[in-house]
Amino acid sequence: AEEKDAGKRHHYRELRRGGFVRSMTFPEDIDPAKVTAAFDSGLLKIEIPSLRPAPTQKVAIK
Repeated sequence: AEEKDAGKRHHYRELRRGGFVRSMTFPEDIDPAKVTAAFDSGLLKIEIPSLRPAPTQKVAIK
């Protein structure tokens, strides 16, 4: 079951029971040395940082 939560920092979320295999393709602009994964209470959390800095955003002050 796929879920979407407003305000959360995930791009994809799914719940399954039993064994599974998941394969993903990422753009080449990630930092593989900084990829982290943790499994806690049935939840696998993978963080994949980008090599590109986040784009800056200008906000007009009125």
